[in-house]
Amino acid sequence: MRFIRNIAFDIRNGIIRHFMLFLLPALITGIASADCVRRINGYLETWGVKKSTVTYGDIWCYLYCGMEKFVPAPGNAFRFPAIWTILFSICSIVVLTYTTNDMLGTGAHVMVAGGSRGKWWFSKVIWNVLSTIMYHGITLIVSLIVCIFSGIRIGNGINVGLQTSLNEIADMNSTFKTVSVITPVIFIMPVIISVAMNLLQQMLTLFISPGYAFICTGVLMMASVYILSPLLPFNYAMALRMSEMYEGGVKHMYGILCAVLIITLSVTVGYIRFLRYDIIKKEDI
Repeated sequence: MRFIRNIAFDIRNGIIRHFMLFLLPALITGIASADCVRRINGYLETWGVKKSTVTYGDIWCYLYCGMEKFVPAPGNAFRFPAIWTILFSICSIVVLTYTTNDMLGTGAHVMVAGGSRGKWWFSKVIWNVLSTIMYHGITLIVSLIVCIFSGIRIGNGINVGLQTSLNEIADMNSTFKTVSVITPVIFIMPVIISVAMNLLQQMLTLFISPGYAFICTGVLMMASVYILSPLLPFNYAMALRMSEMYEGGVKHMYGILCAVLIITLSVTVGYIRFLRYDIIKKEDI
């Protein structure tokens, strides 16, 4: 029962009382989705394409596509995936803010009084996972609302020509597979990787400062943007890097295995470390 109360405490204090933090993904998604619709309308008008060929899948891909494989070459400018980077960076900050503040504030006193470090740690792990899923759920809902109000059909289809324009790809047909839909695995991989990386970040805060923990995950994110490699986890969170869309892309099974390993390592190492973590001394500092 104490463990359930810990989870309820985290939901109440981490989500309900800090709901303003979760307005950030709604605001960012609303602005990005509206911009996507503007660009879609421009594309349709320029090329005389029917609106029925565009679906929600195109808006979702605009948010979560990331970028294609970067090949350094003369005349090939690097296209920084700003929207994708902002979405994942803000998610890391939202989750990091509560866990850090709670560890050094009210939560520390609750844990000291209760005497159960293990329950406190696993409660934070569950809160982390739920908050990350909620974050991306808000992104999904807001983008769907924009899609409905803009008159775009609800569906998981992809307009290859439109995506070539939206993502500024020279010739998507020459480098990408002929994909007509966003498959379920492409849809859920960004959430799975986001959960894994946020748990890794939570574990790192037990060894280094929260700021440095955020920088570490940020470095992994930027390395994944520059380098297409199955060893860099954020590659699995970019739709344009998935093997279902890109001939030389990363395979989702490796991504799931990578996420499971990161989650297992983060939760286990974090638990062992937290059993010996001097919270009172950390709070005084």
